[in-house]
Amino acid sequence: MTELPFVTVVITAYNKPQYVTDSVKSALNNGYKNLEILLVDDGSSPPLKSLFDSIDDASFKYHYLEHLGLPYAYIRGVEMAQGKYLMILDHDDALKQGSIATLVDTMEQNPQIGLAYGDLAYMKENGKVYSHKKNIGLEDSHELIRKLLGGAIVPIRQNSCMFKTDELKAIGSYNKDWKINFDTELLVRYLKKNTSKYVNSEIVNIRTHKSNTSSTLGYRLRDISTKCQLIETHLRTEEDKHILKAKAVTFSVLKILFDSVYHCRPQKMMDILAKI
Repeated sequence: MTELPFVTVVITAYNKPQYVTDSVKSALNNGYKNLEILLVDDGSSPPLKSLFDSIDDASFKYHYLEHLGLPYAYIRGVEMAQGKYLMILDHDDALKQGSIATLVDTMEQNPQIGLAYGDLAYMKENGKVYSHKKNIGLEDSHELIRKLLGGAIVPIRQNSCMFKTDELKAIGSYNKDWKINFDTELLVRYLKKNTSKYVNSEIVNIRTHKSNTSSTLGYRLRDISTKCQLIETHLRTEEDKHILKAKAVTFSVLKILFDSVYHCRPQKMMDILAKI
């Protein structure tokens, strides 16, 4: 019997212990046997290690890092990764059952690609799923980048992807100079070097709650600035740049207004935005 490809799942956390055990368990209990789960604690006080004392599984590894802020925890996780393939999971999200095997199968059946990605769902603080985000299934890297930078909703997120570990390390991993949108910046650089394959399957549950960093006004304002910087750096024509900058600013302002009132992603809204 052929051995399953080795997979690394990197989970980062900082001072928010209430969800991280669910994230770890979603990887441990995903049904995929040949993997390592790296929990990078970004200097939590107190450290989160005691939360995992009951885990008796050699695939789980805890690593404490002096707090440097994002994206240093992600950088360390990628540096430590030993798997052929790599997934990134935020501390408050949870992988769908069987999603690791789904992405591995896609990568193995399409050796020419560098990335496989799928759909996601949104869940409440209590873990109950309330909305589903169906991606449009783009596989052309240029179009994926355009939608990633100027779409109403992003067509691809790092926590619904599987990367080739060597390819991710080859492009230099995360850029330490980017304090927000470092995940988008990474995906843009990665997609410029690698092709992708869409998987018609939900990969991860994204938890929405009042303390989501991405819903704060300060984050959204900086999001506009960094999106425009990425557009200026990576888009080909001046016309493309002007159009996407206008879209990025418009959608970010609308998100600021929406997040000032709501802390969820209603299904009807997701269905409408997916068509824009």
